[in-house]
Amino acid sequence: MDHHDYLAWLSEIDDLSPDQRIATVRLLAGQPSLEAVIGLLEERIGTARSCPHCAAGGAVIRGRSKG
Repeated sequence: MDHHDYLAWLSEIDDLSPDQRIATVRLLAGQPSLEAVIGLLEERIGTARSCPHCAAGGAVIRGRSKG
Protein backbone atom coordinates (compact mmCIF):
# COMPACT_ATOMS: atom_id res chain seq x y z
CA MET A 1 0.00 0.00 0.00
CA ASP A 2 1.45 3.33 -0.94
CA HIS A 3 1.40 6.40 1.28
CA HIS A 4 -1.63 7.98 -0.42
CA ASP A 5 -3.72 4.79 -0.04
CA TYR A 6 -2.64 4.50 3.58
CA LEU A 7 -3.76 8.06 4.35
CA ALA A 8 -7.10 7.39 2.63
CA TRP A 9 -7.54 4.23 4.73
CA LEU A 10 -6.74 6.14 7.93
CA SER A 11 -9.24 8.88 7.08
CA GLU A 12 -12.07 6.32 7.04
CA ILE A 13 -11.34 4.92 10.52
CA ASP A 14 -13.80 7.39 12.05
CA ASP A 15 -16.61 5.69 10.10
CA LEU A 16 -15.98 2.27 11.67
CA SER A 17 -18.48 0.85 14.13
CA PRO A 18 -17.25 0.00 17.64
CA ASP A 19 -17.21 -3.72 16.74
CA GLN A 20 -15.22 -3.01 13.58
CA ARG A 21 -12.72 -0.97 15.58
CA ILE A 22 -12.23 -3.82 18.06
CA ALA A 23 -11.78 -6.33 15.23
CA THR A 24 -9.26 -4.02 13.52
CA VAL A 25 -7.24 -3.53 16.71
CA ARG A 26 -7.15 -7.29 17.31
CA LEU A 27 -6.07 -7.93 13.75
CA LEU A 28 -3.32 -5.32 13.90
CA ALA A 29 -2.15 -6.64 17.28
CA GLY A 30 -1.96 -10.16 15.90
CA GLN A 31 -4.71 -11.52 18.15
CA PRO A 32 -6.81 -14.32 16.68
CA SER A 33 -10.48 -13.87 15.86
CA LEU A 34 -13.20 -15.51 17.92
CA GLU A 35 -13.78 -17.98 15.09
CA ALA A 36 -10.11 -18.98 15.15
CA VAL A 37 -10.20 -19.53 18.92
CA ILE A 38 -13.36 -21.64 18.67
CA GLY A 39 -11.76 -23.65 15.88
CA LEU A 40 -8.71 -24.38 18.02
CA LEU A 41 -10.90 -25.43 20.95
CA GLU A 42 -13.00 -27.71 18.74
CA GLU A 43 -9.82 -29.23 17.32
CA ARG A 44 -8.52 -29.86 20.84
CA ILE A 45 -11.73 -31.60 21.94
CA GLY A 46 -11.86 -33.68 18.75
CA THR A 47 -14.72 -35.42 16.99
CA ALA A 48 -15.28 -37.85 19.87
CA ARG A 49 -15.92 -34.81 22.11
CA SER A 50 -13.81 -36.29 24.85
CA CYS A 51 -12.38 -34.30 27.72
CA PRO A 52 -8.68 -33.50 27.18
CA HIS A 53 -8.13 -33.83 30.94
CA CYS A 54 -9.83 -37.12 31.87
CA ALA A 55 -10.75 -38.54 28.42
CA ALA A 56 -14.44 -38.87 29.39
CA GLY A 57 -16.70 -38.95 26.35
CA GLY A 58 -19.42 -36.46 25.52
CA ALA A 59 -17.54 -33.35 26.61
CA VAL A 60 -19.88 -30.37 26.91
CA ILE A 61 -19.74 -27.04 28.69
CA ARG A 62 -21.23 -27.56 32.16
CA GLY A 63 -19.89 -24.68 34.21
CA ARG A 64 -16.65 -23.15 35.31
CA SER A 65 -13.41 -24.60 36.54
CA LYS A 66 -12.50 -24.18 40.18
CA GLY A 67 -10.63 -21.00 41.01
